[in-house]
Amino acid sequence: MITPNLFSSVEFYVIAVTVAILILGFIFKPSTRGRAHSYTYAADIMPIDQCSGDDIRDGLSVQVEASEDGTVLLCRHGATLPDDAQGYFAIEVVGDRVAVTEKISSSAANRLSTSCNVAVRLSCLKPIKYHLRYEAPGSGLWGVATIVNTVGFSTEIKLQY
Repeated sequence: MITPNLFSSVEFYVIAVTVAILILGFIFKPSTRGRAHSYTYAADIMPIDQCSGDDIRDGLSVQVEASEDGTVLLCRHGATLPDDAQGYFAIEVVGDRVAVTEKISSSAANRLSTSCNVAVRLSCLKPIKYHLRYEAPGSGLWGVATIVNTVGFSTEIKLQY
């Protein structure tokens, strides 16, 4: 006798709709991303013949290494760049997401290209896990990886067109 009266009452449907809205709210809750921080670092561009111990690569991968001092080294070996190339890295950190954009420029008169190592040491990352996106718009390359800023961490990001 109680059950038929329960399903025909307005209070039951009000409570059922409220519970349904709460469940949907928890399911579709946007993640808290935190503040956005932008950083600029000078690119360290070195011809391969000046680097001892580096093997020649095709520039399609980025080596990522976390250091003891809390910094993260990103190095793209074998990038083909003009002789007078200069550049910087634009870093955007939003919560646990990091976007690294390699910006390279040179004079229009110089057309000679050489194989170089392009590196940067990031000091803006906390010792947590990050989702990293590396972009090199000048060459059309990009890659993604999950990195952890802890001592001894090392990985390689495969770049693609």
